[in-house]
Amino acid sequence: MKAAWSQFKAKREAAEELMDSDKIIFDKELILEEPHTIKLTFSSSQEQFILERFETDLVQFLREELENSHIKIETQLVETPQSKKLYTNQEKFEYMVQQNEKLKKLQEKLGLDPNF
Repeated sequence: MKAAWSQFKAKREAAEELMDSDKIIFDKELILEEPHTIKLTFSSSQEQFILERFETDLVQFLREELENSHIKIETQLVETPQSKKLYTNQEKFEYMVQQNEKLKKLQEKLGLDPNF
């Protein structure tokens, strides 16, 4: 199935139909769930939108190449946690104190103000 997946990618490249955004989809790891199901995991809804542009052609190609009319593609959206950005000096200092509590004692001992 992975070989047929690669053939479809090569076919689109040869026909100059493969866009840069499509390469994101073709670089995804294929998870074969049931004998006829390909599962793709996406980190954003944009990736699902990209697949939808050529999903029908892809499924049809895979069905013809593998001579299996039951092949289907399932997608799963997995949210990746966003780390909080540290902007102010106070936020940066508090983050560093979480990493090493001795910094708080040092700040107090030296009388330092992280907001200065």
